[in-house]
Amino acid sequence: MSQSPHTTKVSQTPEFPQNNLLITPYTHRYKTKPSKYEAAKMQNYFKSVNIGNKTEYSHMDEHELAHNVLETGTPHIVATWLDSPNKRDEVKGFMSNIFEFDIDDIKHLSYERKKELEKRLFKNFYMVQRSFSSSDDFSDPRYHVYERVIPLENCSYEQWAYAYKRRMEYWEQELGISFDSSQHLLKLIYASGNKVRINRKQKPVNLQPYVDEFHKEKKRMKSKKRKVSDKRVARKLADNRFNNHYQTIGVNFDAIVKALEELPFIDDYDAWFNLLQTFYSMMLEGLIDRNQAYQLCEIIDDGEGKYQEELYKIEGYGYVERTMGSFIYDLHTFGIDTKGIFQLSEKCEMKIDKEWEIEGYLSENKQVAKEFKDLLLNNPGKRILFVGDTGIGKSKFILDVLDEFNGRLQTFKKVYRSISSLSYSIMSIPRRNLINNLKNSFSTEKSAVLTGSDEMIKGQRESIIANNDKFLTTPDHAHVILDMKLIEGENVRRSGYDLATLEVLKDHRIMILDECHMLANDSTFKSETIERYLAEEENHLNNDGVVLHMTATPESLTIEGVYDLVIKVTQKNRKNPFRKAGFKVLSGKDTNEVDSMMLKLIREAIKKDPSRKLLVFIENKRLIEDFKKDLAKKGIKAVGIYSKKEKERSEGELSIIELGHIPKGAQVILGTTAMSAGISIVSGFDEQAETWVYCSSSSMNHEFTRLVQMSNRFRISNAVPSYAAFKLFFQESASEKQGNVFRYHAYVEEQARKARNSKIYIELSRGGMIQLSVIWTK
Repeated sequence: MSQSPHTTKVSQTPEFPQNNLLITPYTHRYKTKPSKYEAAKMQNYFKSVNIGNKTEYSHMDEHELAHNVLETGTPHIVATWLDSPNKRDEVKGFMSNIFEFDIDDIKHLSYERKKELEKRLFKNFYMVQRSFSSSDDFSDPRYHVYERVIPLENCSYEQWAYAYKRRMEYWEQELGISFDSSQHLLKLIYASGNKVRINRKQKPVNLQPYVDEFHKEKKRMKSKKRKVSDKRVARKLADNRFNNHYQTIGVNFDAIVKALEELPFIDDYDAWFNLLQTFYSMMLEGLIDRNQAYQLCEIIDDGEGKYQEELYKIEGYGYVERTMGSFIYDLHTFGIDTKGIFQLSEKCEMKIDKEWEIEGYLSENKQVAKEFKDLLLNNPGKRILFVGDTGIGKSKFILDVLDEFNGRLQTFKKVYRSISSLSYSIMSIPRRNLINNLKNSFSTEKSAVLTGSDEMIKGQRESIIANNDKFLTTPDHAHVILDMKLIEGENVRRSGYDLATLEVLKDHRIMILDECHMLANDSTFKSETIERYLAEEENHLNNDGVVLHMTATPESLTIEGVYDLVIKVTQKNRKNPFRKAGFKVLSGKDTNEVDSMMLKLIREAIKKDPSRKLLVFIENKRLIEDFKKDLAKKGIKAVGIYSKKEKERSEGELSIIELGHIPKGAQVILGTTAMSAGISIVSGFDEQAETWVYCSSSSMNHEFTRLVQMSNRFRISNAVPSYAAFKLFFQESASEKQGNVFRYHAYVEEQARKARNSKIYIELSRGGMIQLSVIWTK
């Protein structure tokens, strides 16, 4: 650690040197990232450094910033301020003419993409420096990038912060990557000491259009209320932008709890009340249940339980002015990274490029099948979304397409025997049990079922990939196969074969992702897995391959800017697979009591009709095992299906997963979302079968795509044209009663909302109207 460079100070005036940069540096330099102790000392320094300074801005020239600050490892803030601490709510006279952004999450990108990205950073930003945590090579590069901006006069810090956030959004969209969302203008930047790349051609950016947006919204809000703070305007703008472009499809509750615990004590009533509105809004949207909403309220409460009275006001008057956008905004203002907390999808109307209406199954429609195959072969380098109704045979049809493509490829390779494979087809399915459901139909010439969990001896996996051209795998293992195939392809290109030969082979490159909605909706998939898979798809597309995503429920997917073509297949005169639908609300003193009520309903249903087959979805592995044991004691045979190792599965489970057959004697099938997509039950049931969905307080089973998939696991046929009923069971929240007050209207509103949504989900998934019965159960 050594002394930092001296900094020049000048009078506070609009005439400060235009070529100089407004920087507030620390007093010492570091060769390694500072310890927590040193970081605490720095925070105290920056809180007090400008106390008493009412007339001077801190600035330096380009050489000083690049060589005496960044390349010497001097911590700094890219701004200056007057006579105040560097706290968002207290800072005065804030001024800046250079923004800094952190890029630290591009490890998943391919080597070529990282190199290309670095070139774009050098071209578009004023200064670029690799951070302390960056790798020296391109395995995990991380950057601090600086952008010159035109200073704003007479602007509050909230207006500056809004302009900064809008520039961050602009560059994320432009570069196609995510920046560190926790970074803000008053946050300390740890310069790494690495070499700085300077681009003097970068022209300072005009921030005035963003400030104009701010003032326009403030004027609009003032027409309704006398006094409107800039902070309130900033939150409203955050909500507007979020609501116009995104929708929240899921949240990580534990991550929200952790984020709230990191917040400082909130002594501002407006900020505290805003958070209460957010939690209530999240509950109404079905992102959290009532118990969880009260849990979050307790975390930010002062211990006196005042939140209960305020929530009563929110519920009683029904006003919710806050949505997820302002919540994310608030977390960012406290330097909390929201990555991994929220599952978001972009809002846009799905434009269909090609649509077919068929009768029966897709494979039975020869003309449609031919047009579909031609479309795949004639769109190299394109990503295609295939939306098809459940039950039309999408997966079987695609397997037939891959078989045909593979057959052509093998015929061609017999003519050119010395060519290693330049072509391949890789079909990825999100869950292993869905793979087991298809693998018996996948075994053709030069094909292999291969996942990361398969136990193999050294070199065996590589040998399988080298000797086959058609693969069935999982998204987390697809990159292993693709990387090897691309290396083989490069070897072929260098071997001197004529261009016509290579062009024929290139026509047989295809990557397929079945049940693609699961990667967007299912929290069990790590973001790194999804990002890695999509990065591999980019590699494949760059090599003129075709990508096909398949789903029956595209509602949670981002369409615009992701897919080059959207094709859709629907069935004429489509019938509902079930004859009745309904829901019940189960009320008990706690979750255990409601679980017991659910179990009792299952027992009574089987007792009433022992030959009836019940498919019951329960989002809890432990509960499934408890139910199985209890039912067995009552002489009722149940099969439980959830994620586990294949060697641990019973014959009954394998019969349902791989053959789609309910084994003889089994009366109840208990399953998690592991069997809610892709597994088809085709035999072993009759028209008296029913599908039940248990929506406990901790479950998201009432969510749109889950209901769509769950409702279609019993596959109807000429022998069984429909099954009896599709029923939902909601747990009443244990927190409905607070003190002696029963939140009746809020309770009815919440339950009715879920019921209405569930009815809509059912109608959308089936394409027809269903009479939805409502039974209130105490």
